[in-house]
Amino acid sequence: MKEYFYLISSLPDLELDSQKKLPSLTEFLDFCESQLSEKEFQELKKVFIFNDILNVVKSDSGESSPYIYPAFYTRENFLENLKDTDEFFPFISTYFSNKKIGKRDYPELQEVDELFTLFYENLETLSKNRFIVDYFRFELDLRNTLTFLNMKKSNMDFKEYLVPFGDSYERLSKTMNVENSLPDIEVIVESVNEGNIIATELTVDNVRWKWLDNEVGNDYFSLKFIIAYAIKLASVERWRKLTDISGKNMLDKLIDKIKSGIIFSDEIF
Repeated sequence: MKEYFYLISSLPDLELDSQKKLPSLTEFLDFCESQLSEKEFQELKKVFIFNDILNVVKSDSGESSPYIYPAFYTRENFLENLKDTDEFFPFISTYFSNKKIGKRDYPELQEVDELFTLFYENLETLSKNRFIVDYFRFELDLRNTLTFLNMKKSNMDFKEYLVPFGDSYERLSKTMNVENSLPDIEVIVESVNEGNIIATELTVDNVRWKWLDNEVGNDYFSLKFIIAYAIKLASVERWRKLTDISGKNMLDKLIDKIKSGIIFSDEIF
């Protein structure tokens, strides 16, 4: 296994609520680009592909909101690929092809969730890195379970708000039981039942970090560690933004999106 002693030893330790000075996510990715091979850096960027999905939906709907970073595609690459959508990942190309002929593979879903479903159907071809694939599967189970709990608490029909893919989806849709659906599921259930949405999001991030730590294990100087660090640093940046002058508006948007059943919002990721 290739090890990255200089890169990783240069990184400060992360804590979710840390107030110490940390590199920005952009600075971290720039540093990684200078230290990793092109192939390795491409793999690292794939963990931010949820933002590419959101950029696709925003561009397709004509929204003029800023391009969401970090993402796998730079804004320049993204705009160029819009001229020939076959240059995107195959699941994105399929989405655009379907749009041209008015086809919906999952008409019961919001378009963003339909695109996420196409993503998961093609996940095994997206990356040969098992850690990245396992991370995305964990993320799907985490968000589907959280959506199920929130919908159930509000006495709403949950099925149209779940991404219809994976073991967790099958279990939830058939048994409506979250038992054993995730590590630390009891902590998440307790937090949801308490009704504090922001506290629940913090709980979810802690569960996510614990999963990442368990998966990395003792591979402290591996690409796996670097990928996990990127995901954690994105969480730290997100929570820091909640404390700045725009934090209240961001919190309100987050709460509204969770209540409306949007599974993968840009504020969450």
